[in-house]
Amino acid sequence: MKLSKALNRILCFTASVFLIMSCSDENQFSEVGNGDNTIIIGEATKSYPGVDQRLWPYFERFEKAGKERGYNTDLIEAEVTGSFEDIENGAAGSCSYNSNHTFHHIRVDNDTWNSLTTNFREFIIFHELGHCYLHREHDEEAHNNGICQSIMRSGLGQCRDNYHAGTRETYLDELFDDF
Repeated sequence: MKLSKALNRILCFTASVFLIMSCSDENQFSEVGNGDNTIIIGEATKSYPGVDQRLWPYFERFEKAGKERGYNTDLIEAEVTGSFEDIENGAAGSCSYNSNHTFHHIRVDNDTWNSLTTNFREFIIFHELGHCYLHREHDEEAHNNGICQSIMRSGLGQCRDNYHAGTRETYLDELFDDF
């Protein structure tokens, strides 16, 4: 009887720790007022060497967003690469680069990618390209209503995401603002 109570406590403790850990990682996204504001991605019209083909449309849209804001955004020239991997630290994605920014690689977590909406797939890729290409750091600022001001939020702050077709341009204006 005592063994089963001890085992029960251990199992309850383990389950509690698991739940707390799974709620605190960057994979947790909250959409505010998304409704039918889904971002339509479409197919890529060009290829990106060293980049998983599933990421091509997002890379192309990032370049287009930069060009629409007056920047010569060229991820091929910058040799940005990207792959899908199992990321063990709970992050949805990551950017690796060297000190002089001559190496840029984006990793996207397989399981997270498969569970995300199109809106947040773009959000993740644009966030990581914000690090790798635009050299942006995390930005935890929030509007008075608690909505994140930047796509560059870390996921560790208290703001809520509101990235969808209706807010996309505002977020992208902010993303490229410091470039």
